Amino acid sequence: MKTHTAFRYGIVITVTTALLLSCGGGNGRNGNAEETPKEIKGPRVVYMTDQGLKTVSKEEYVALVDSVFRADHSAISYACYASIFRRDKDYDRALRYTDTALALITPPDRRDVFSIAHFVRSSCYEEMGQTDKAAEELKTIIAYGPDDSADAAGEALCRLYYHRGRYREALAALPDSLTPEGRMYQQMCREKLDSCGRAGGYEQDLRVINNQ
Repeated sequence: MKTHTAFRYGIVITVTTALLLSCGGGNGRNGNAEETPKEIKGPRVVYMTDQGLKTVSKEEYVALVDSVFRADHSAISYACYASIFRRDKDYDRALRYTDTALALITPPDRRDVFSIAHFVRSSCYEEMGQTDKAAEELKTIIAYGPDDSADAAGEALCRLYYHRGRYREALAALPDSLTPEGRMYQQMCREKLDSCGRAGGYEQDLRVINNQ
């Protein structure tokens, strides 16, 4: 059904752009700000419908996703539902749902499912303090590039390494095409390396840099 497809697409938009709002609304397709219903309290979620953007409470959104999930046990449903569990810090369940989503596809045929699932898995591992596992999930996305998902994963990997003081690895992870945030992290990594007086090829021993 058309509305079913539109809602599923809306889930993907919400997952990939993290449109979880604590207040306010989004922007409609015509550039007009969407009015947020005043009766909604607590966290709000914006998703796409055939009529444009719609704002609902987090509880309503989970119920909507649940209704889609019961009717459609597709890979995209598992991947998107996993993202909700991850936001709620239910990491075990999120990882199980991504396992199911990935088992239902043959990459790179469903690049959308593949990327969402591995991004969710990386976020779970990062928030659990398992940096190396988080990095491996991002590297898996990069390996199936080049495309926008691979570039996004490269910048995510750069951020992950930067905040662990692994500046050389952070620089190496950056894709050729950078967003403004990617360029910012590139500059910050170089400044960290330059502060040790070792700018240039960055072949230096990272133990010296990271223990400055």
